[in-house]
Amino acid sequence: MVALERKNLDLFRGGRTTATPIAEPHEIQAWSAERGLLADQVEVARLTLTSRDWLIAIEGRAGSAKTTTVGAIAEFAREHGYSVNGFAPTTRAVRSLSGAGIAARTVASLV
Repeated sequence: MVALERKNLDLFRGGRTTATPIAEPHEIQAWSAERGLLADQVEVARLTLTSRDWLIAIEGRAGSAKTTTVGAIAEFAREHGYSVNGFAPTTRAVRSLSGAGIAARTVASLV
């Protein structure tokens, strides 16, 4: 497991600052206002959609609107010609992402 984790970290580090951002901050602000996203959701969307990293992880407590936020981010990305894939640690979380319109798989299915 340690070797696998090191490999994952190397993969993540290799993709840092290599991607083109999907949007500019002002686009995210206007788009999120139209959808009535909360301030925390807007910040997650901004960080995700303006990132130059090709891999983004969103983590939070149960009930903190992660799935709603990720669904909104996926909608924005698809509107701009991107595909979105979700990976989650449990089948329950995969079902939740799927319910938000995201093609999702368990992390274990990647190994």
